[in-house]
Amino acid sequence: MDSTAPAAKSNGLATYFSILMSPTAAFDRLRTMPTWGWAMIATFVLMILSVIISMPEIAKVAHIAQEQALSQMSADRQAVARQSMQSTQGLLPVFAIVGVVIVFWLVWLVSAVVYAIGGALSGAGARFGLAWVVAVNLSVIAVVGALVNAIILALRGPDAISSALDQYTLPSLGMLVHDNVKLATFLNSYNIDYVWLYVVAVIALERTLSLKRPAAIVTVAVYSLIAAGLATAFAR
Repeated sequence: MDSTAPAAKSNGLATYFSILMSPTAAFDRLRTMPTWGWAMIATFVLMILSVIISMPEIAKVAHIAQEQALSQMSADRQAVARQSMQSTQGLLPVFAIVGVVIVFWLVWLVSAVVYAIGGALSGAGARFGLAWVVAVNLSVIAVVGALVNAIILALRGPDAISSALDQYTLPSLGMLVHDNVKLATFLNSYNIDYVWLYVVAVIALERTLSLKRPAAIVTVAVYSLIAAGLATAFAR
């Protein structure tokens, strides 16, 4: 689960959380002692906790999406679809948790590929192993944002959810857009937490993958546009 020397294994979790306060020192350590196993476990635990905290609100968002889908069906199809939805309603927590695991694996894979390509094109070298280490450890910032978002959602309660956009609570320019779901989703992809993540990602590419700052900034910018573009494409 950890990439290199056994001596680094006991420090993996501490390094993961130290990214929040001392990212430069943390990614210097990850360059010489690459670890990602404990980071992966901690990410899943904290994200599952976020799902549990905001499950009533997640259920409300899912219900809104279902009603939108049903409104586009004929009466006969609506009856069949509604019955199917009701039969799987109790499985929503399972779907949400499994979805978190699958999504993070995909995010890590895409991140690592983009970071490795950025390293190769900049002359720093295409080191997928270190790029993977960076991607997984950067998740600590994402899960902190997810926890804060979940707590705010829970405090507001499901009655405050009237559209899918209401699930975004962290400050972003998306809060100024209410009549365009695609644009709002794109702007919400650059909320305060993700901007923090992208700034630290530049540091990570500099310290762990040895990219020069301009190359690191371009690589992270490209990745951020890919992530925002995918989120926007699936927004409804």
